Amino acid sequence: MIININQPWPYLATAVFIALIGVYAKRQTRRPGSSYFLRMVALWLVWALAAGLATVVQSRELRYLLWVLQPVCAFLIIPLHLMFALEYTGHEKWLSRRRSFLLTFPAIILTYLLLTQPGSFRVIAENHFGFEVYRSDELARWGIVYASVFMAFILGVLFMCLLRSPAYRAPIVLIILGEIIPLVGYVMVYPQRLTVSTIQVSILFTNFAALAFSLALFNYHILQVVPVARDLVVFHMPYVLIVLDAENRLVDFNTASQSLPDLPGKLVLRQPVARALGDWWRRLSPLIGPFPHTQEVILHTGDCRQYFVVYSIPLLQASGWRMGQVFVLQDVTQERQEQRQQAQFLWAQASLQEREQLADELHDGLSQGLAFLNLQAQAAQVYLQSGQEAAAQASLARLTEAAEEIQEDTRQLIGDLLSVSLPADNFCASLRQVLARFEQQTGLTVRLEMDGDPPSSAEMVLVPSRLPPTVAVQLIRITQEALANVRKHAQDAGQVNVDLKTGDGRVSLTISDDGKGFDPDAQPSGGKHFGLQVMQQRAARIGGQVAVFSAPGLGTRVEVWMPLASDETRNMG
Repeated sequence: MIININQPWPYLATAVFIALIGVYAKRQTRRPGSSYFLRMVALWLVWALAAGLATVVQSRELRYLLWVLQPVCAFLIIPLHLMFALEYTGHEKWLSRRRSFLLTFPAIILTYLLLTQPGSFRVIAENHFGFEVYRSDELARWGIVYASVFMAFILGVLFMCLLRSPAYRAPIVLIILGEIIPLVGYVMVYPQRLTVSTIQVSILFTNFAALAFSLALFNYHILQVVPVARDLVVFHMPYVLIVLDAENRLVDFNTASQSLPDLPGKLVLRQPVARALGDWWRRLSPLIGPFPHTQEVILHTGDCRQYFVVYSIPLLQASGWRMGQVFVLQDVTQERQEQRQQAQFLWAQASLQEREQLADELHDGLSQGLAFLNLQAQAAQVYLQSGQEAAAQASLARLTEAAEEIQEDTRQLIGDLLSVSLPADNFCASLRQVLARFEQQTGLTVRLEMDGDPPSSAEMVLVPSRLPPTVAVQLIRITQEALANVRKHAQDAGQVNVDLKTGDGRVSLTISDDGKGFDPDAQPSGGKHFGLQVMQQRAARIGGQVAVFSAPGLGTRVEVWMPLASDETRNMG
């Protein structure tokens, strides 16, 4: 059966279709492969127009020129396909000027042979054109070899990208089909069944290539940045990405997910997530829900710890139905270690400053106690010399009591100094150490609250847990001073409450007991008043204030508050 395609309309329709693709691609910003794609479109357009005009022109010379123009376009398009594939798949380093010329050189040789040696070609169909057009069997064989070699390289590059970049699967498959179908069509055409030349009808098969490129262009945005960005961010980011469906099956993951520690095996798509993630599922399952969650997970591996920040994001339809869940896990182990080292360094600096403050307190407090001892010793000596034995015994008793109290205060001061000097992770950890030591020494129960929550849960969100060390040290020392007063003067207390709160741009710390209390206005100089003076001085150093509330039979409450400045928030470590 003879196939009559000797009308211009199929070729002109192809030209219009390819021109529309070229106009769209031209209006886009430059993307990997776009310049080579536009050159292919230009040659396709010339080829289609030449094929269409060859069916209507009457001049034998012009018809022959149009026939020669078509294989020239075909020869030049083939290396452009390879250049496009290389640049689009990220191998643009192979496209130097020298290599680009070498890729184009075979097409130039074939074009030269076609233009300079037409007399050596044999029989194509005189009755088709009204004159004899020749085709060399040898040149045709070299043309097929040339196209096959380049096609092998093109398909190899595309298949490598297909395996390496799952985000490109659909558009790459389309492009592969667009590359193969025209070549297969050209090889399978029987010239005896055509009313036009084989090269002329081949442009019609490029409609499949143009359609494949247009589908990739419009549906998958092949020349736009979205697939490149998705491939870079999702599949090559250092964070672990895990996507689940509504039935909690694993539907997607990136490369970093395979390196997640403590996985029971290799991740497999459509696998139940409980089997795929093992112990990780126990950590992640509580975060599934209709709202985003962020939580830090600590993984214990022998003596080492790994810290992960987990972001859980629900995938919701417009109706609110949960389609699935996305987990992003960021390994922050190094960051946490650096934060801890920085915090310990700053804490050590604050401890050195604290020693200077303690020296002043020792001078004021301990020196007053020693002066009192000296006074009582002199009084006892006078009483003994004057024969007042009863008064001397009373003075010696006061001397012994004062010495024991000074000894206990000195021991307590040294212990407080050691507890402050030893670096801790943060203010909350140091506060717990102080309270635990107080409970051991006195047997009193201490209840700690942070914003109304137990410390184990509040430390994750509480701002003071990351206070600057200079501020934290002063708050710790104020707490120690308040507890020392409880130890000395509230022996009948049954419980001590420590309450830490944030709000309205400030931090407040309250230490209260249920002891016998006292009348602040009726107290003599020294004693509690000296402790209150020390606490007020320390609070003033950090821009805060201290107030003491007490009454006989109603216990004692010490309140400390300070502004939480923005610069302190930035320097939290």
